[in-house]
Amino acid sequence: MRGSELSSSTESPTARLLATFAVSYGFYLALGNAADPFDLVTGAVSAGVVAVAFAGFAFPESPSVRRTGGRLVRALAALPVLLWEILKANVALAAILLDPRLPIDPSVVRVESAAESDLERTAFASAVTLTPGTVVLDVTDDAYHVHALTAASRESLREGSLSRVVASVFRDREDLERREGDGGRE
Repeated sequence: MRGSELSSSTESPTARLLATFAVSYGFYLALGNAADPFDLVTGAVSAGVVAVAFAGFAFPESPSVRRTGGRLVRALAALPVLLWEILKANVALAAILLDPRLPIDPSVVRVESAAESDLERTAFASAVTLTPGTVVLDVTDDAYHVHALTAASRESLREGSLSRVVASVFRDREDLERREGDGGRE
């Protein structure tokens, strides 16, 4: 019995470490030149550092090909939506900054999110902060305190499309539909 406990406790951190290394290394090579020996070596070193530092955070549960692969596919599908939101915010912010007649109305707002894990909370906070005109100042439980430069950016956050995009990466379709159904009954 004791041997099996030890075995299961050592397999899980190793799997998380290897999965974090693989994702980090793949990302590094996607941004660099996978044929360049320098990029191969520096990517491996960088991915190793990231894996040691963040394996427990990136994969709080033992990774599985199905769950992790699904998240990666959903993240790739969500990327155009996130980029579109960033583009829209850039254009709106540029218009406001270039035309002094348009209103700048900065304020801090509280935005709710149904994020379930630290990784999902971090991804949502990063997505909000990447969107021009908004910066996450603090996160407490499921509430994000966001500095928003305009009323339109505050309304966009409250509408929740960015939160749904991030949730779609971390949860499969059945889970999202079940949660929407539960929310509609409450």
